Amino acid sequence: MKTIYTALVQYDLDNGFAAHVHSYGENDVGNKDQSNIGGFMTFLVDDGYLPVPVVDPINDDTYFYAYRCWGNTDRGVMLSYRRESDGAIVRYSHDFALGDPGPGQSDTYFDNCANHVN
Repeated sequence: MKTIYTALVQYDLDNGFAAHVHSYGENDVGNKDQSNIGGFMTFLVDDGYLPVPVVDPINDDTYFYAYRCWGNTDRGVMLSYRRESDGAIVRYSHDFALGDPGPGQSDTYFDNCANHVN
């Protein structure tokens, strides 16, 4: 998760925004990209921020990585996964480094999720 997050931060620094899920042609399951359905955050690979697509080690209908990006400052970017040991949803962000900040919490680092297509 830290590798994905670091790549996303670098992407944001270079481009001035984090991409909405529907803007880069990937999955849009309730406004989130899931690693268990097709490619995952492929714009990071396509633009050279990650060498290969990243997936959850189990990567099935229960355990997968998810990426969300909302277009306002109240709710920004969220990376998450389900912890195998207890089934909890674990979020990774600037404010909540690999922890579970609770329902509805997201990363305040990103203030611009843009509808941008590469």
